[in-house]
Amino acid sequence: MIAILQSIGPGWCREIAELRKKIEVRKTRPRRELPIKVYMYCTIGPHFWRTTKPRDAFYPEGWTCPANGSIFGEYTLRHVEEYPWGPDSGDWAEGERMMYYITTAEGELTGMEYDKFAEYGGGKTLYGWHIEDLAIYDRPKTIRDMHFTNTTTIPARSIVFPPQSWCYVEVPDEH
Repeated sequence: MIAILQSIGPGWCREIAELRKKIEVRKTRPRRELPIKVYMYCTIGPHFWRTTKPRDAFYPEGWTCPANGSIFGEYTLRHVEEYPWGPDSGDWAEGERMMYYITTAEGELTGMEYDKFAEYGGGKTLYGWHIEDLAIYDRPKTIRDMHFTNTTTIPARSIVFPPQSWCYVEVPDEH
């Protein structure tokens, strides 16, 4: 079965696990037919070797993710919303203020303030991956536990490191 392995920062993992974040914003979208299963990998966080701050300083309210560096859950991706960049009045007059078309409700579901949303997008189309059928594992799994194969390399190779953002994976039948 083809699925997606998606890297997510620890702060966002918490928002997803606590059901506050229901749309994951990305700069790209899957080209394969939906629905597709998405496995969520919780990243270890910022580059700790470049800072003197303690590890807990990077997590909201002192929270630390027990799944850091592992797969903490999965969801089904059935719908991807497109957030285009364009003029806020609908016409293309010179000097028009440009913005993303995103409703307030969608913004709340992404967990991102509009300024952060705009900064992340940098004037390019963004995509909202709608999180459905969320399952958080009782015990996080390592990438090696899952025996994923990267379907985008020739020849196909076992995945031992997480993707920068996301990648397609071949999932063995036992998962």
